[in-house]
Amino acid sequence: FPNPSSQQIIAGFSLQTAARVDLDIRDMQGKIVQTIAKKAFYLPGQHKLTINLPELSDGIYVLSLKSSRFAKTEKFVVNH
Repeated sequence: FPNPSSQQIIAGFSLQTAARVDLDIRDMQGKIVQTIAKKAFYLPGQHKLTINLPELSDGIYVLSLKSSRFAKTEKFVVNH
């Protein structure tokens, strides 16, 4: 997860049980600007996803990860 990033970020997360996951990027107003996963099924364990950022303008964004059991957010900066 290089921060700031220009081309891509790597999102890592761990699940204790299998879950459906929503993963998206939001701007600082909370608007979804890129959907990475919508109700995607993941088995228990460690997961890493590479997310390409070429369409995003320079700025601060929030990576939002949600499942039925937890939610996690992380800010990152895009600087091309």
